[in-house]
Amino acid sequence: MAYPTITYNQSTGSNTAPSDAVATSASTSTTVSGTSGTNTITFSSAVDLTGVADDDSDYIWVNNAGSDRSIYQITAFTGGVSTCTAVTVYENIDGTGVSAVDWHVNGTRNDIVADNDGYDWMPGWTISLNGDQTRSGSNFRVGNNHGSSGDAIVTAMPPVTIKPSSSGRVSIVNNGTAGEAFRLSAHLHVKMERVDFSSPSYTNGATPFNLVAGNTDMFDCSIDVPSTSFSPLVNSEDSVSLVKTYMRGGGALIVDGDGSDIAMMNCWIDCQGTYGTTAAVKIQANDSALLINTAITESAGSGLLMDRGGNVGRHVDQMVRNCTIADSAGDAITVSGTPNSTTSPTWNVFILNNLLASSGGYGINSSGQGIEYCGYIGFNGFYSNTSGNYSETALAHSDDVTCSASPFTDAANDDYTINDTAGGGADLKAAGLNAMPDRP
Repeated sequence: MAYPTITYNQSTGSNTAPSDAVATSASTSTTVSGTSGTNTITFSSAVDLTGVADDDSDYIWVNNAGSDRSIYQITAFTGGVSTCTAVTVYENIDGTGVSAVDWHVNGTRNDIVADNDGYDWMPGWTISLNGDQTRSGSNFRVGNNHGSSGDAIVTAMPPVTIKPSSSGRVSIVNNGTAGEAFRLSAHLHVKMERVDFSSPSYTNGATPFNLVAGNTDMFDCSIDVPSTSFSPLVNSEDSVSLVKTYMRGGGALIVDGDGSDIAMMNCWIDCQGTYGTTAAVKIQANDSALLINTAITESAGSGLLMDRGGNVGRHVDQMVRNCTIADSAGDAITVSGTPNSTTSPTWNVFILNNLLASSGGYGINSSGQGIEYCGYIGFNGFYSNTSGNYSETALAHSDDVTCSASPFTDAANDDYTINDTAGGGADLKAAGLNAMPDRP
């Protein structure tokens, strides 16, 4: 099966009659109709759809109101392409059906939230953004019309891909005080590349980047909502992968729910002394987490909170490696909460090769409970943590490094790269655990 690419351009596109559509009701004076629960959309008279492929890679938009599906993937033609009287579509017609409404086949659309377009996007579709998208408070939600078969589809079909049409970047800006920056509402897999999300005036109080279902991959993206009126900035109930992604705003970045998974690599959580009042990153008890090569700076609370409260002990792996956590008002890493189940635990924790510096509390604060885990803590670097490196000195490792001078190039101006200062960055270089074992 092939899949459609739907292009959006707020300058040149149209939601009702794109100039580059193959055909539209505006140019043919025909309308379309269809019965709910079926997958046939019928034209009021024959139309010429020459140029539309029969390999499932094209789409038809119908002027349905409200949250009913408006975009359908075309899979076949009745009467031939040049004298088409109906199209077969992959998705069943929903709601009250389609009754003598306007339509267009293919063409550049104007607005990703017009007609709730994101509700309709399906596995395999590519959403190509030709220029920035600006909204005034409306929600940007994906997957509402995906249907109850989502769990099966997400494993059998490729993801929805959202990316710029060109090699550059694209912005999705919400200029209103309400309306989520992004919400994934179904068991889809969504991949995003080079997309910058921002909501400069958001005060709604709800999570602005809400991943309530499905899996989300973000590569070279950003999420910037500079407000503390909500917590968290990002909420994930299933799985999220963040690579080379910048984040700012909210009371925390929380991986929530029962058994969520998060992977963060080469990211920057930029709290600026204001955000992250709970923690910059909060990992819940049953969440598996992988944090690698990531900077967490100037959190208003802890840098990283690993909350063990709840049913810990079932298939949880948490790794923090090669990360810099600096200038937190609280601990760099806080381990808190008491598990309510310690029978046959499978909780693997690795905290190694990290730089934990200039926190208002401990480098690692295990709350006086000890960290009951399988895994490894060691080869970490420390500098100027107010309360000390560890709350429990028994956790200290012989290969830890405690710097006597600042290891950063210019932390005051957000340059957290490692310097070559003796007693500082020079002591950290090549001090991590990187070597492979020798053969016995």
